[in-house]
Amino acid sequence: MDGLPTVFSMTLLKDSKKSFGFHIKRGEKVRGSAAVLVATISKGGPASRDSRLQVGDQILSVDGQKILGYAYEKVQCTCT
Repeated sequence: MDGLPTVFSMTLLKDSKKSFGFHIKRGEKVRGSAAVLVATISKGGPASRDSRLQVGDQILSVDGQKILGYAYEKVQCTCT
């Protein structure tokens, strides 16, 4: 590996608890906006069962919409 980050796309469907099975947090600023990072992954939830998403991963888009530059609160509503 050449040290470049891996970018991948994944589809998660909410479980019976209406959850994707992960929580997000604000990261350091990237291009003037706070990065959105995976804070925790719920054991047994959709993200955990898929197994590709890891704590610390940066979320770049949701439902095909780039989120860089979005207010954290807007992203939080989109991801829950």
